[in-house]
Amino acid sequence: MTSESDAAIQPKAMVDRRILQFLSGIASGSFISSLFLPFDVIASRSQVSGSSERRSALASAIYIAQHEGLFKFFDGIGPTLAGSALSTALYHPVRTTVTAWTKRSESSVREALGLRAADFSTFSPTRVVACSFLSGVLTNTLMNPVYVVKSRLDVQHKHETGSYSGVIDCVRTMLREEGLRSFYQGLTLYQLQALAPSIRFGVYDLIKHRHEERTGAQISKKADLVLNTATAFTAISVTYPLFVLRVRQRVDRTNKPFLTHMMEAMDGRGLMGLYSGYGVSIAKALPFSVLNLMAYNMVDGFLVRGAAKLEKRVNKAGKHSARPGL
Repeated sequence: MTSESDAAIQPKAMVDRRILQFLSGIASGSFISSLFLPFDVIASRSQVSGSSERRSALASAIYIAQHEGLFKFFDGIGPTLAGSALSTALYHPVRTTVTAWTKRSESSVREALGLRAADFSTFSPTRVVACSFLSGVLTNTLMNPVYVVKSRLDVQHKHETGSYSGVIDCVRTMLREEGLRSFYQGLTLYQLQALAPSIRFGVYDLIKHRHEERTGAQISKKADLVLNTATAFTAISVTYPLFVLRVRQRVDRTNKPFLTHMMEAMDGRGLMGLYSGYGVSIAKALPFSVLNLMAYNMVDGFLVRGAAKLEKRVNKAGKHSARPGL
């Protein structure tokens, strides 16, 4: 994960740090999302079903396998891979850019007002949360159309009247019947859901920083895994109702008001209706979130080390060729 120190204004390297972050996100996001694709279909069905159609996660899986075939679990694989890969790929470099921009802006304002220069070596959880939230809002705005298409393909029943034949048919039909605006259904809720990574990375970075400050050593891999899992679970659980309402808005072809979706979700179940499909969603989202961050850190570390070795060799070759008489 990109820590606050990584996002500081640093000397220009041969390979831009954000390019490495983008490539790491593409690799980790596409690989991990493909492993959890069936969970998305089951969870989406649970989140939008009415009170008379609700089934357990196992019953939904059996029903889909028997009546729609196993390939239904991989419906919308294109938007899923594109969405997860690009979301991860965009989030980290955007966060790096936003953090650097925030620091430059803060320095300029302090200089203009004649205030003491900001000490960016001091960890600021407020800055981490604010930059994570803004980065999430920007990334989610760009990715919302992809996830609208994915949600619609997930919840439709195979061969039902008006069902989409695939990604291209879904996009064409939405443009023709509902217009461009339909691709941004649920956007406000999706932007609010940027609170999840803000909470997660804010707490994650804070605890890691406090540990390293107190002990003088990096957190162990085992402790990092526990911290990674705990912060992901908390962030997902707190913002889950936003996720349910967002999915309901995305698949709605009649543009019902937000309050109507909330009342329908709570119909017969009260507040628990806002946690419809929570079991299967957390079974997917928690390991996905944890493994995705682990895979991202692994790939990112590999690329950073590779870029450092490459730059070292290039610099060495440059010095060698610059010697007199060579």
